[in-house]
Amino acid sequence: MGNHRTITTGKTDWCTECGHPPLGSDGQLWHLIITQGFVGAALYVAFFVGAIRRHWPDRSPIGLAGVLVMLLVLLYMFVYDGLVTPLSLYLISFALLWRNAHA
Repeated sequence: MGNHRTITTGKTDWCTECGHPPLGSDGQLWHLIITQGFVGAALYVAFFVGAIRRHWPDRSPIGLAGVLVMLLVLLYMFVYDGLVTPLSLYLISFALLWRNAHA
């Protein structure tokens, strides 16, 4: 039986389960719009935009890396989901930014 993890690249008459899942249809933004609505998605984006705006002047290594993570969250949310492990790492990065700003 084939599935999206097999080496075949498309559906055939004998293997209707073969093929790739649609790329780009499972991003975090789309997930948020479906589950939380446009307001929830806007608040999610506003959180990371606010973090970037607040920590942009920080030129320490932690500040630069943390702002880069926040920028990449906004870039990758169109294609990749950010549930469980990625979201935990995003928030740990934000916590390090916050701690670095208050140190």
